[in-house]
Amino acid sequence: MARTVVHLLLTLITLIPRTLAGQALAGACQPKEPEPTRPPFPDPYPCANQLSPNERWACQDPSLQFPTVACLAQDVIRCGNVQGKSCVFYSMGAKGIDARNFVAHDLNGRGVTFHAAVDRNYISDVMRTHLTRTARNAVNMNREDIYIRKLSQAFASVCEGDAYLMVLKRNGQGGGVGVFQTPWVADDKDPSDIRDNVWEDYEFPSLQLNMRVPGIYSVDMSNGNQPTLDWVRGRDPQTRQPADVEAIPLPP
Repeated sequence: MARTVVHLLLTLITLIPRTLAGQALAGACQPKEPEPTRPPFPDPYPCANQLSPNERWACQDPSLQFPTVACLAQDVIRCGNVQGKSCVFYSMGAKGIDARNFVAHDLNGRGVTFHAAVDRNYISDVMRTHLTRTARNAVNMNREDIYIRKLSQAFASVCEGDAYLMVLKRNGQGGGVGVFQTPWVADDKDPSDIRDNVWEDYEFPSLQLNMRVPGIYSVDMSNGNQPTLDWVRGRDPQTRQPADVEAIPLPP
């Protein structure tokens, strides 16, 4: 904050002599021409179904202290971006851009990632009041950390059709294969910052409980995005129940 204030003061000090000199040369101060308006940056993932003026999102329930997995799942369905598309996840070293590229190039756009579960208006209208504080709880999570985990679980719980998990390599660096890999700490990360693994703790178990998902593929990025069917409903056992994300203490 101090750095920002200093920058503003320096800017003003720099502009004052120029302004005074311009007035001396031009005489009376000329009215400033209005800057051309710029169109708003388009939302890359607008909700397919927008609310009517009299509607509100489930997570806008005033009785909620913070959004729940249940209300987020309702809102993801209401948004309409998930229906009719394959859900694509990423973990074990893969990043969001890898999942989005897989949707665009390998699934020909017939997929959806976590980023498109809800749109920018939803974040602004619903989450703005919940994510303003940056304090952390006893397990070093802030409100955004908790929101991401809840939305991830909600997203997985309403997916339809086969799901995909992007991984750096099919044989996990921490052990395990495909979607059953053991989480590991990347070289550029601080091990103390790894609190849990969103895929292992929230997304994978929720997909297994989601009866609309018949199978789950891993996508090996080291092998040209080669997909392998690793889990099939009725053939492979479930791992465990999702971690209790609602039990994570909310920071002040």
